[in-house]
Amino acid sequence: MAFLHLIPREGIRPLYAEARAWARREGIHNGRDPMDSLLRYLLRTLPLPPFEVWQNDVRTRRFEYAVRACSAPDAEERAQEVSVDSRTFHHYRRPWSAGLHVYRDGRGWRGFISFAPTGRDNAQAAVRTANIFVDSDPIAIRKRFRSYRETMLTGLLRSALP
Repeated sequence: MAFLHLIPREGIRPLYAEARAWARREGIHNGRDPMDSLLRYLLRTLPLPPFEVWQNDVRTRRFEYAVRACSAPDAEERAQEVSVDSRTFHHYRRPWSAGLHVYRDGRGWRGFISFAPTGRDNAQAAVRTANIFVDSDPIAIRKRFRSYRETMLTGLLRSALP
């Protein structure tokens, strides 16, 4: 219900009254769960895209969705880590994937990189760095990750390998 945080506080009561009246007319109002009527009304009223379109948007804009979810006013104090970007590089002529994972905690944003071999011969388990990113802005963390050259990624991988 992040939508309710987008509208002015004084607009919530009129919106709920409209939703309740609509649900009563439709015969689906649930007096024990007023949010049910509001949710049904919003799903009917808002111009939401088809599920497949939304799913593709999440896939292509994962970073933006993760930041929005972790930044919502009702988000947990320490949000669960989310993979928001990845890059491929070579280490000893083998392709590796470097994935950026970020999460929000009470003091800002933190992040680490996980590494996994790619391709057919990926018997080696994934490894990760410690939390090497700390910033108040998740976009700055992503920019820093994207600025790393292959030599930096290789060095971080070597430091994370057993």
